[in-house]
Amino acid sequence: MPPMLLSRRQTLALLASAVVAPRRAGGQVGPPAPAAKTKPALPVATTAPIAAAPSVVAVRGPCDALLAAAIRSPYGWGWAEGEPGIDLTKVRPRGGPPVVDAELTAVAGLVLHLAGEAADEPKYLAAAVEAARAVLAVQARSGQVRARGVMGAFGGKEDPAELPDRRPARRGLALLLTVLDAQADQPDPRLKGPAQRVAHWLAGQQTHIGGWPTLYPPGASKGRGVRLVRLDDPDARDSTLALLLAGEVLADRGLRPYVDRAADHLVTIRLTAGRPPTKALWPAACKLDGDSNTGQLDLPPAVDLLGTRYAAEALLAGLLVTFEAGRYDAPLREARDALSGLPRTAGGGWHRRYDLQLRPSVPRPDTRPAEGVFTPPPPPPAALPNPRPAELLARLARASEVGGKRLAEEMSARVPLRRRLALAASGLAPDALLLDDPAAGRLPTLVADGEPLGPSAAIVAEVWRALESPTVR
Repeated sequence: MPPMLLSRRQTLALLASAVVAPRRAGGQVGPPAPAAKTKPALPVATTAPIAAAPSVVAVRGPCDALLAAAIRSPYGWGWAEGEPGIDLTKVRPRGGPPVVDAELTAVAGLVLHLAGEAADEPKYLAAAVEAARAVLAVQARSGQVRARGVMGAFGGKEDPAELPDRRPARRGLALLLTVLDAQADQPDPRLKGPAQRVAHWLAGQQTHIGGWPTLYPPGASKGRGVRLVRLDDPDARDSTLALLLAGEVLADRGLRPYVDRAADHLVTIRLTAGRPPTKALWPAACKLDGDSNTGQLDLPPAVDLLGTRYAAEALLAGLLVTFEAGRYDAPLREARDALSGLPRTAGGGWHRRYDLQLRPSVPRPDTRPAEGVFTPPPPPPAALPNPRPAELLARLARASEVGGKRLAEEMSARVPLRRRLALAASGLAPDALLLDDPAAGRLPTLVADGEPLGPSAAIVAEVWRALESPTVR
C-alpha cells in the first residue's frame, strides 16, 4: 500500500492534538479512558510542615525576638528587663555580668519549649534547655531558686526575707520538669539532680501539718506581718501541684508524703457552715494551726469561692495523679454537694462569699472619702481571678461520676495531665485543671497589677497569645 501523504495543515493539527491530549497510563497519548467507579476517598491528613500555618509563622517572630534578647553565658541563657541581649562568651561588659530575672527566665523558657514543639523548631527547644540551666545557675546552696542573680554564682545565700518567695522555685521547677519530661529516655544529668534539690527545698517550706505559710499583708516589713495560710491565692495550690509533678517526672517517692500532708491539711481546715453545720467548703485564709482567721477584716471567717476553688483543685489534682479514692473522693464529693446547693444570684451565678449560714455575704459599701483638694483618690481595686464555680462544679461532678483514672484519661486526651500541672504551677495557664483548653486562661503574671509589661515580658506574652491559636496546638 503506497504511503499516505499529509498536507501541512493536517500535520499541524495532528501535532497540536498530541500536545493537548492528556496522557494515559503507560505514556500513551489520546482521549482519557473512562474513570472507574470507586468509593470516595477519606480525607487524608496533610504531610505539609506545621510551619506552613500562619499562626505558627506568627510564633516564630516573637520567639526569635526572645532569643535576641537573651543574656547568653556558659551557664545558660537568662532574661531580665532593662538588659539587652548579649553573648557573655564573646563580650565582657563593663561593671560585671548582668543580673537575670529567674521568674522571667523560667516563663520565657517554658513558652520557647511549647513553641519549639508546636513549630517543630529545634533551636527553640534548645533555648528552653539553656533557660533551664540559667534558672539553676542562680540556685542557692539550700536549693532555693533566687529571684535574681548572676548566672554562675553557684551556691549563694538565699534571698533575704522573713518568708522565702516560693514563686521563682515553682516557675523554675515547672520549666525543668517540662524539659525533663520531654527527655524521658535520656534526661539531662545537668538538670535532673538540681531539679530534685529545688523540689525538696519547696517541700521544706511546708509547715509540719501541711500548710503553706504566707505573710500578710504581702510585702510587709520584717516583724510587721502576720503569718497565715492563704487559700484565696494560688500559692498553696501551685506549690502542691509542683510537688505532684516533680514526684511523677523525677520518680521521687520522697515527695509524696508532702503532697499527702497538704491534702490532709486542706480537708482539716474546711469551714464549718450551713444547717446542719458541715465541713465542705473553704475560707479565704486560716491561721497556721488551722483555726479560723478572725484578725483581718478583709479575710473574714466565711466561705470564699476563690479559696474553695484553689483548695478543691489541689485535691482534684491529687486524685488525678495518685488515684487514691480513699483520700480524695469524700471531700471532693462533699464540696460538689455543698457548692451546688449555694444560693445563686438573679442571673444564676454565684456570690463570692457566703456567711456561716451559707447566706450570700454582700460586700460593704466603700465609705472612704471622695477625692478632694487634700485627699488623694482611693486606689483602684485589684483585679481578682475568676473563681469559676461552674467549671469547678462540672469537674467535681465528673470526678464523682467516673473516678479519677477515667477523668485523667479524658483530660489527657486533649492536653496531657503533666502539661496541665506544669502550666498551672508556672502561672501560664491558671485554669489548666478546669478548662478543656488551658490556653484560654489569662496571661502570665509577670508584673504587679496595673504595671505595664517590660519589653521581654511583652514578647513572652506575644508568644503565649500566638500559642493560644488552635492552628498552633
